[in-house]
Amino acid sequence: MTSLLVLKLDGGDRTYPTKDIDFFNLVCELEAANVDVMGLTDGNIERSKIFTTMRALLAVLINVQAEEAGKLLSQHLRNGGTLDEIMNAFTGAMEDAGFGASQESEEETETAPKTAPKAKRGRKTGK
Repeated sequence: MTSLLVLKLDGGDRTYPTKDIDFFNLVCELEAANVDVMGLTDGNIERSKIFTTMRALLAVLINVQAEEAGKLLSQHLRNGGTLDEIMNAFTGAMEDAGFGASQESEEETETAPKTAPKAKRGRKTGK
């Protein structure tokens, strides 16, 4: 499902469709751009390089090179846009890619017993 992201650019608002992505390739693209994706999902974005991260997120979301994403981000911020708008688009793309569903499954798994009780073994018979 493709979402839309509106950037506030010098010539006026421009709407970009966000790229339909699959979770694994999204993570690989972002890691290749030195973005700590797991740090983003556990609320530790403050510890990461925020501008590098936001530029990489935008580049992946709207399928442009990092330098172009940086120029678009500069215009977006200069014209009253926020980084939260980019982060919200990223969060939506992650959910569309199934990341939210996998987190739920992991949480359910954590509450289930980790291992089943061991069955008693019978004695070996020699031949």
